[in-house]
Amino acid sequence: MREGLSMNPANLRSSIWTRTGPRLQPSWGLFSLTESDRPTARDADSRCQDWDDFTHRLEWTLTTLPVGAVLILESPSDTGTPHLIQFKHERTLRGLAVLQRRHGDTTDHHDRMADLGWHHAPDLILSNTAQTWTDAGHCEQPNLPHHCAVRAATTLREIFHTAQPSQLSCRTRSNNGVETGYITTELGLHAPNTPLPIR
Repeated sequence: MREGLSMNPANLRSSIWTRTGPRLQPSWGLFSLTESDRPTARDADSRCQDWDDFTHRLEWTLTTLPVGAVLILESPSDTGTPHLIQFKHERTLRGLAVLQRRHGDTTDHHDRMADLGWHHAPDLILSNTAQTWTDAGHCEQPNLPHHCAVRAATTLREIFHTAQPSQLSCRTRSNNGVETGYITTELGLHAPNTPLPIR
């Protein structure tokens, strides 16, 4: 790292996690030389500030997401039903995007969504107004947390027309009882007032 990549330990961050989620950073070895990448551990603002901040927070969250956990990001739409991006960790990370449209809206987003690495899945949700994509089926863009975070942020900005991360809300759940309440805090988002069905 020092000679081959010219890395400076002062600029390094590290993440520690297991199947059940993030862990406290130990104080020995290389970890004693690096800052934790966990947003609250590196004194990030309590509220997400901008899209770069959001992408970094989401990458950490997806990297350390517990097996069995579900994360849903909701963005307001003019239909009254929020757009959704969902991530589920089932030993591999799986993503889902749901765009709500008004009746008669014929805007075609498929080419841009395909460019971002989404795969159109029209039969996934039975709706006359919702368009649905998954992130499966694109081997050229593997489902690594960094790719997923960048894809999500770009989709929210360009396709869902979310002006700022402050417009987003976050819901989480776990299929095996693992604690996920910390995720909203680490993302710097808020939880919605009214729970919606988890797709």
